Amino acid sequence: MASNAPFLWSSPTRDVLIVAGRLCKTLCVVCLWCVGLISAIVVLDKLFNGKNKQARYDHQRDVREGDTAANYTHPVVFQTESIDEIVDKFPWLRRKNYLPNFFTRRNDQTGPPLKDYRNSTIMFVHNQKSGGTTTKVCMKCILDTMGRHPPKILGNGNARRYYNSLLSGEGDSNLTWGVYLGDSTFGLCDYTNKPCSYFTILRDPYERVISAYNMCRMINPYQCRVRDAKKMSVNEWSLHQGSFFFRQLLAKTDFFTEKFDGWVRKARGRAEMARDSNRVPPWWRNELIVRYLMNSQQTSIILEYVLENLETWFTLIGLTEQYDLTLKMIEQAYGLPFFTNCAGTQENARYAYQHEPEMKNKSRTEIIDTLKSQLMSDPNVVNALHYDLRIYEKAKEIFERQKQAYERNDQNI
Repeated sequence: MASNAPFLWSSPTRDVLIVAGRLCKTLCVVCLWCVGLISAIVVLDKLFNGKNKQARYDHQRDVREGDTAANYTHPVVFQTESIDEIVDKFPWLRRKNYLPNFFTRRNDQTGPPLKDYRNSTIMFVHNQKSGGTTTKVCMKCILDTMGRHPPKILGNGNARRYYNSLLSGEGDSNLTWGVYLGDSTFGLCDYTNKPCSYFTILRDPYERVISAYNMCRMINPYQCRVRDAKKMSVNEWSLHQGSFFFRQLLAKTDFFTEKFDGWVRKARGRAEMARDSNRVPPWWRNELIVRYLMNSQQTSIILEYVLENLETWFTLIGLTEQYDLTLKMIEQAYGLPFFTNCAGTQENARYAYQHEPEMKNKSRTEIIDTLKSQLMSDPNVVNALHYDLRIYEKAKEIFERQKQAYERNDQNI
């Protein structure tokens, strides 16, 4: 006859089950705690680093799709890295061996002596369509007249060949040319221990990009061959070129060499390779590499670093709209007859402005003003040019202080 009494575990078995139950309960608590911790980490990661990850994804996507320079926008993101941390990631941004601004940073007691400027290796950083061609022609004529070695041009045609040779140790390791001109010169002072100086001439970024657009519609030089300006509006062209001068200041000499060829081929994408498989202007090569290496948050922070150092990096900053005064300053800084020989000259001003039918009866100035207003009213263009606009405003401040120092006519010069 079956018993109705409840089943009872033996004492040892009961103890084992109690311990096992407690262990399971503990494990459940630990698992729940781990899930909570992981969830918190994920939330914090999205909060603080999500922007950076998305920006990197966007950059790589833009590179794959052959997008324009419009990725250089002014982002609103959390600042999770300091300037020093970012520059440590891109150490070539810590430029070396440059002479500070001749007019605002030269101290006769503690700064570089006048002879260092007068005997320095000169680097002209050519910001295209800002009076650079006129300046290069002027410098060549001055050196010819003085019987000195002609300047070394570093730009579209030979930057790759020159830097391949320099970095291999087989080329111009002592920077013996004395004067270097072009849009691929910034950073070259790093390769000499002798006094070395940079100077540049800047222009209103809206007017510069309009001028570049006009030139590339009229003729098709090497630097114009990434996109066909004839098939683009001036707004589209502005998005394509973006902050042109800012990228020049971020360049690393290796970028122009075969070391980065694989990166550039991948970054260009199939569409661009199909259009033009061989010719990659240095500025576009630099754009693709910088876009891949740096996200928008980092470039925004690096902009502040650039603005802090402009006056230290450059012996002199000129302005296109005050070109003759710029020549006077260059002459005073280097002791070379820039203004004496070249005042009033202007190269590359012969290209007639191409414009829409409704502008046919307008003057060149009216056309530029109309196009400039059009660009300034486009928020995408404003974002694309943001970095150069900030640099230009800083350059105008520096130029005004240079002017004041020049007009005081330092008796030590």
